[in-house]
Amino acid sequence: MSDFDAISRVVRDLKAATVSPAALPAAIQAFQQLIWNTKDWPAELSRGSSDVLRTLAYDLDYFVSDPVRRAEDSVYYGFDRAVEEIREALTRTPEFEGAA
Repeated sequence: MSDFDAISRVVRDLKAATVSPAALPAAIQAFQQLIWNTKDWPAELSRGSSDVLRTLAYDLDYFVSDPVRRAEDSVYYGFDRAVEEIREALTRTPEFEGAA
């Protein structure tokens, strides 16, 4: 599997998880791991899109599914905000337009 295919797969999984609160934490974790561990970005991915994906991975670090833990700090957010962040980011990545 190419790097672009791997990134495409985790983006698809992340998009699919936006309709399933139970699946979102694992999808976010897989997405973040792949994005943070990618050293050489595939040529099929524009510099702007790779920047958007890196920023999204960082922003999703503030997603906390547990409302009790989320109440500990106002920077944390839940499912609805995570879905907004994901959808907004994917609209700014032309390579994944169909994923948004």
